[in-house]
Amino acid sequence: MRDIDDIHLPKSSSNEEQETVSRKKFESLFDEKRFILKGEVIDNGIDYRCEIIHNSQKLGFGFNFQLKSKGTADGNADGSYSKSIETSNIEYLINNGQPAFYGFYLADEDKFYYEYLNYFLGLLNKKNPDWEEQLSHTLRFSKLMDSKAVDEIYSIALNHGKMMRGLNSRLATLPSLVHSSDKVVIGLNQHVMDDSEIRKIVEVIGFELINEGRWKDIIHIHKQASGNIATTAKYNFALGLANYYNGNLFDALSFFKSAKLKSEELPEYLTNYLVYFDSAIKYALTLISQEDFEKIVRSLQGEDELGLYVRLEKARYDYVSSGDGDDVKYEQFKKELQSIISHPNSSGSIRQMAKCELLLHEGYEFNFNYIQEVLAINHREEQTGPDVTVRLAAANLLINSRNLWSKQMQELQQESISDKNFFTYYCTIFNHIRIEYQFDVYSRYINVEKEIPNHPLPPSSDKKAKYDSMFSLLEKAVIYFAHVGHTENIIIVLSIRYELEHYLNRKEDASITMVELERLTATTDSGALKEKIGSLKNGGTTHERFKDFISGILGKADAEREEYNRMIEDMKRMDDEERRNSQSSKNVYTIQLFPIGYFQFPIDGTEEAFKILNIGNNATRSTILNMFSQNVVPTVNIYHNPIMVEGYVDGNNVEQGLVNLRRIYEVRKAFFKMKFYRIDFTRNG
Repeated sequence: MRDIDDIHLPKSSSNEEQETVSRKKFESLFDEKRFILKGEVIDNGIDYRCEIIHNSQKLGFGFNFQLKSKGTADGNADGSYSKSIETSNIEYLINNGQPAFYGFYLADEDKFYYEYLNYFLGLLNKKNPDWEEQLSHTLRFSKLMDSKAVDEIYSIALNHGKMMRGLNSRLATLPSLVHSSDKVVIGLNQHVMDDSEIRKIVEVIGFELINEGRWKDIIHIHKQASGNIATTAKYNFALGLANYYNGNLFDALSFFKSAKLKSEELPEYLTNYLVYFDSAIKYALTLISQEDFEKIVRSLQGEDELGLYVRLEKARYDYVSSGDGDDVKYEQFKKELQSIISHPNSSGSIRQMAKCELLLHEGYEFNFNYIQEVLAINHREEQTGPDVTVRLAAANLLINSRNLWSKQMQELQQESISDKNFFTYYCTIFNHIRIEYQFDVYSRYINVEKEIPNHPLPPSSDKKAKYDSMFSLLEKAVIYFAHVGHTENIIIVLSIRYELEHYLNRKEDASITMVELERLTATTDSGALKEKIGSLKNGGTTHERFKDFISGILGKADAEREEYNRMIEDMKRMDDEERRNSQSSKNVYTIQLFPIGYFQFPIDGTEEAFKILNIGNNATRSTILNMFSQNVVPTVNIYHNPIMVEGYVDGNNVEQGLVNLRRIYEVRKAFFKMKFYRIDFTRNG
């Protein structure tokens, strides 16, 4: 017998050796704790059918691999390697219904590359939708198969398996669904839901999500459903509320309309809520009159939770729309808010909303009180000079009030966070900034005017850090309101940011913010918001309006001072001219015009004198005429107009500054014109 080296046996080929090496290399990449690799005996286009293990459990989820190998290969210009793939093999992998991958082993580099079949299919469809007509296609391998790639393959297989499990489970239950039109929906993230599950989520937790300010989440869940999902009154109402808070008023109105068609399904308290919000949108869109809306609101006000909510909205609307700063209305507004806050049926969210509204307007009131107090100090010191004691007392009162207000605002913020009422929390944030900004504006233009010797005014502090903090908080508020989809509050926050940027002369930042504001308002259905932003852009910031107001006041003061000086000078001129002229004292009456002195007029000019002085009372006329007949000089107080009695009456107590000087000037000028001259200048008042 010949030696084994001398006999003819089947020879090993380089391709077989290469394939064996590639398989060993492939298998070594997958750890036994997560993968079960099953090599195919018959290669019909799949070399490995693989299963994954999750938490030591065999799930039945898997993926397929088709291997290619080559000893050496010339790379492409981009570093990838090309390999021809038959169309029949692509189709076969698709038919298997599990994630599939191509592997490419390059022997001379001892490296494994791979590609996900779905990615390859995407490229084929993009290049040529009729790719199935070709017999083969070129796949360019560039992704190195390493531990990171193996983790990605595991994740793809796990997620695909979950999707298929969910899909199979839902397909099995479809025949038993209450609504036969319900469909199974697969999202882009491979999450499987059916219409019945989506409907159940919205109905069960929809209102809870609304209370948490998560309106955007409800809208997102709804968009996962099929186009003809069967809906209920509760489902439509929840979607209507979500769109209402999201600023989609026409969409909200459509959902409310669908809810009203099935309103018998709703409990009474939800029906009342439906009526209120449906009416509020129609009023905002001018589909119903203010009178009709107020009539509906009055019918819904009560002691239950909805009634308190409606009361809060009505109180806010009535006070803000009054717009005249009436003290009585302000006190009524405060009283109504305090009643809602203390009401036993007031829920946490309604109570916190009412507190937030109350603190906002108390902040406005505090800032206004600052103006009044400083102006009062300036007025007093104009007459008496600077007074340190008065200033310190006023400053301490203002500081204590300010500190108390800030403490209450911080307590409300903590309460809101504790109750996870983040919507109210961020409302308190931007309201706090509103008040701080307004106070800075007021204190910039209104200050004590006179300096006290040896008590110089403190230098103005650097507010950069404070404003940087404000901008940071506003940015967080924008992110939150964008997350929950409350467009109106995003606009409010950006409006405040625009005002701060404009105030700090950050013109470029302000311009960018205004562009964003105009973009957002263009997407809303609210004409009122668009009008507000237009006004803000055209000189409507707090500091611009207040500066104009102060300029107007100062301009008025200058004009009044000029008028005052002009009248005084003109009356001096009349006095000088009367001194130069000889005056007859025959057939005349003498009368004292308090407070400017004694005058004479001809007896036949009595009626004209009475007319100038506006003495219309017959009894007063008779008294004065009787005094003339007895050569007694009557006195009339020309601060009064008309003059009702003879005498000094209340003397200087009715002095009202420029108003009285105008009256004095009017009488003096009329007497001068009629040549009713002043006499006895040494006794002038």
